[in-house]
Amino acid sequence: MRTRTSLIVFVLMLPMSVGFAHAENWLQGQVLEQHGGTKRPATGAQVWIVNVGNPYLTQADGGYRVLVPDAIRIGQTIALYVKRKGWAIATPLAGKVQLSPELTRDIILAPEASPIFLSAAQFDKFLENLPEKLRKQVTLTGKDGAVDPM
Repeated sequence: MRTRTSLIVFVLMLPMSVGFAHAENWLQGQVLEQHGGTKRPATGAQVWIVNVGNPYLTQADGGYRVLVPDAIRIGQTIALYVKRKGWAIATPLAGKVQLSPELTRDIILAPEASPIFLSAAQFDKFLENLPEKLRKQVTLTGKDGAVDPM
């Protein structure tokens, strides 16, 4: 009888203990600077998930890891941001990453004035965001300065 009672208590407690068990998901990879045909680690760059915050500094090898909140699931798309003076994210395009089960993604930076940002994919992304940027320049009370499509 005592074994049966212990077994029943164990079975009833199991779902509660599973609720407390929680594995953190970390997206990780390397941040690399593209110099012509070569790439080198971007040491000391800040990396974070847009609208989540909590920046992490890259290591000497360019390695990073950012905590993915529980609300974000595998298969969803997030936007990453890398803060490094004079550099911008070349790939993935606009920093958008679809989370894979492996939770790994490398980030390639290019100088802000690089011709890579004139690629067809980059130009399409610019045109996609242009209407939103133009709407932000106009307020309910009228124009908030001259509308500049650039």
